[in-house]
Amino acid sequence: MKNYLILFSVALIVTNSCKNSEAISNFQASNKMDVTTLDYKPYLDSLQADGAFLLLDLKTNKLIEYQGISKDTMLIPASTFKIPNSLIGLETGELKDELTEFKWNGTTYQIQAWDKNQSLVEAFQNSTVWYFQELARKIGEKHMKKYLAQFNYGNQNIGGGIDKFWLSGDLRISPLQQLEFLKALWNEELKLAKKTTQTMKKVFFVEKRGGATLYAKTGWGFTDGNDIGWYMGIVENQKSTYLFVHAMISKDARLELFGEARKSIARRILAEKNIY
Repeated sequence: MKNYLILFSVALIVTNSCKNSEAISNFQASNKMDVTTLDYKPYLDSLQADGAFLLLDLKTNKLIEYQGISKDTMLIPASTFKIPNSLIGLETGELKDELTEFKWNGTTYQIQAWDKNQSLVEAFQNSTVWYFQELARKIGEKHMKKYLAQFNYGNQNIGGGIDKFWLSGDLRISPLQQLEFLKALWNEELKLAKKTTQTMKKVFFVEKRGGATLYAKTGWGFTDGNDIGWYMGIVENQKSTYLFVHAMISKDARLELFGEARKSIARRILAEKNIY
C-alpha cells in the first residue's frame, strides 16, 4: 500500500506538471499568433540586466516579443500578484468593492504612503504590501488554492506562508503565463462574476491620455541573488487593445535605476509602437 501511494503521488505530480507545460507551449499555437521579434537589449545593457518583453494585439492576435530570457522562465510574481489577490478577494466577498478599507496597524514602513488606512484602489496603486497580506490571510489557503487552479496561474504553489508565498515563497509564473492570465482576465474567461472583473478594471486603472487608457501593475522581488522586476498591463486605444508584460532580471540592480526602468523601458516601447 505504501509503495502504491508513493507511485500515485509521483504520477499526480508529473501529470500536473505536464498539464502546465502543455498549456504554456500550446498558448501561441492554439491562438495562431503572428510572432515578430523586438531587440531592446541596448536599453538593458546600462543596467547589467536582461529580460523579456511581450506585446499582444488582441484585435490582430499579433505578438511582438524580446527574449533575452526565455518567456517560459519561471519567476516570483512579487507585487503583480496583487492582481489575482484582488480578484479572489472580490469574488469571495472579502472585498466588497474598490473602496473596501483595511485599518493600518500603526507600523512605520519605509514607504510613507503605506502608513495609513487604505482602500483597495489606494493599496493597489501604492503597492501596499500589508494590505494584501491581510487580504490573503482573510481569503485563506483553501480558497487561494481553488482560484489559482481556476486561473491556471503559474505553478499554483502557495508554499512559504499564506501571506508571503508570492513575495518570498514558492509561487512562480513565467512572462508568457502572465500574458495568458491578462488575456483571460480581459476577455472575462476566468469564470468570475462580471462585477468582479468590472471592479478590477477600476482598481487596475492608471491614467487616460490622448484617447488611450492604461491599466498596469509593477512588481519587484528578489530570489537566488537576482532582482526580479515586472511591469505589466493593458492599453486600450482607438485601434485595439494591447496586453504587455515586461520582466527584468539583474544581479546588479542599482535601486535608483532598476525600479524606474521596469516602467520606463516598457513605456518607451509602447510609445515607439504608437500604442501609448
